[in-house]
Amino acid sequence: MKSRVQAVTFSLGVTLVFSALVCDAAFADSAPIPGMQNSSDNGSNFSGSYSSQAPLPGAPSQSNFFQNLNQKTSTQAQAQPQTQNQNKSKQAFQKPNQSGQNVATAPGGYSLLPITLDQAQARISDLREKLESNPPNTMQEPIYITCEWMQELANSHWKMYQVFDKNDSTKAQAKEEKALALEFSKLKNKAKLLKADLLIKQQRVPEAIDPLVEIVVAEPTSTAGQEAYKRLVDLGFSKSVASTGNAI
Repeated sequence: MKSRVQAVTFSLGVTLVFSALVCDAAFADSAPIPGMQNSSDNGSNFSGSYSSQAPLPGAPSQSNFFQNLNQKTSTQAQAQPQTQNQNKSKQAFQKPNQSGQNVATAPGGYSLLPITLDQAQARISDLREKLESNPPNTMQEPIYITCEWMQELANSHWKMYQVFDKNDSTKAQAKEEKALALEFSKLKNKAKLLKADLLIKQQRVPEAIDPLVEIVVAEPTSTAGQEAYKRLVDLGFSKSVASTGNAI
């Protein structure tokens, strides 16, 4: 009897030791806990899918307009010849009395960003012409960039108007900045109409509805507003009605 008890005890001990070894091996081969660094590689091969620390509050966002612009255009600026594009930019952005000056000589995406009303209007007109004669997919990036930039310009002038309007000594500047903000807002809607036309050409009609409606809501009686509404009618989204007045 005593020998039997010793044999059973020995078997149980061997079983427990073997189980412990198997568990240790399985745990060593398992994936690291999310948010923790894998101790087997000392961090040298950590992919960064998880972060061990939360981002600091107030840290700069990586979705900044200029960061996105540089990422989108830097590769193209390095890979493609710039001479022809720069010559076109000079013609588009030159004012009648400044034929010898070029305001858009920066490489990459910055050459696509107008800063005056004349330049912005020229840029939109140029994109409109190119959309008619080029494959739609090749026009997506410049049109999207222009839409975002028009919004940035309108917002910037409106912010300055609000600040200047608070002081009696800067009322003149406030008036000028408000006028510029409204003009850039109109150009923003023209660029948005261009974006809607691009989406229609790309057979993405449902996506074109929202920008068209936004234009109509923003300025229903303007030329851009009436053109946007006509697009909605042509698409079957709205019904045609008899015109009761002229667009302004």
